[in-house]
Amino acid sequence: MSLKEAAARDELPESLREHYDAMVADYRFVCEKRYSRAWVNYEILAEMVLRGWRSPRPGADEASQNPKCDGCGGPHSFDTTVPSPIWNEVVRARGGPEYLCLTCIALAFVRAGKGFTAELWGLEFNGRRIAFSLPTAAPETGGKK
Repeated sequence: MSLKEAAARDELPESLREHYDAMVADYRFVCEKRYSRAWVNYEILAEMVLRGWRSPRPGADEASQNPKCDGCGGPHSFDTTVPSPIWNEVVRARGGPEYLCLTCIALAFVRAGKGFTAELWGLEFNGRRIAFSLPTAAPETGGKK
């Protein structure tokens, strides 16, 4: 947590901090997904929470927190911050659905022959960096043909 984020959070009553944390996480995710970097004004977000903004996430049931993938219809347990330029090239330019599970994201990138690095959000992975790359040559067969 940055100093600015912590300072804005500390100005809020304890009862609103969970909503602030959810809003900051959602806002940061959308900024990174769309623009490949987070432009977050923590003071504005804190003021919005003070004015009544509430996240559906705190205390929400599991089903509402894990929507379905638009690609396969399976659970969408994780969000990623795949940088916008590569996302636009691999998913949007090819007419792919916007809301994909990690498996469908990997499949789209395999089909495009591209790799990516991103942050993984969900469960215990909040903010953990992941990398997806394709081998440049055929895998080793261990001497078998």
